[in-house]
Amino acid sequence: MDRYGKMRMFYQGVVADVDVATADTSKTAIIALVANQTIYIQRIEVAIITPAAQSLIFQDNAGTPVIIAKTAVSAPIGPILFDFGPDGTPLTVGKQLDIATSGAGVAARVHVEGYRKLTAVAAA
Repeated sequence: MDRYGKMRMFYQGVVADVDVATADTSKTAIIALVANQTIYIQRIEVAIITPAAQSLIFQDNAGTPVIIAKTAVSAPIGPILFDFGPDGTPLTVGKQLDIATSGAGVAARVHVEGYRKLTAVAAA
């Protein structure tokens, strides 16, 4: 097993497969939040189905979202891979992963891999 899989096995692994339709302007809770936990994104793979003059934005749902990845406007059809390594890149504690678009028009299939771990202790 590679280091990516070990992190997902040791902590709570999360995987999501999402379709973004041409009419979509956002997809929320791609990976849902859990209080006191942080989601770490290891990989995002995007297959553009219908190219358009819009981009896909991968971000958390904090008041000021933390953007972790963004496709180019009019990205080519084919796999686009964002690889953040086995340790992954963290979202804001207690926040979920969302996809936003810069406007309707682009269609894609998205695969996300990561894990979540306890990073804050709840008050008693």
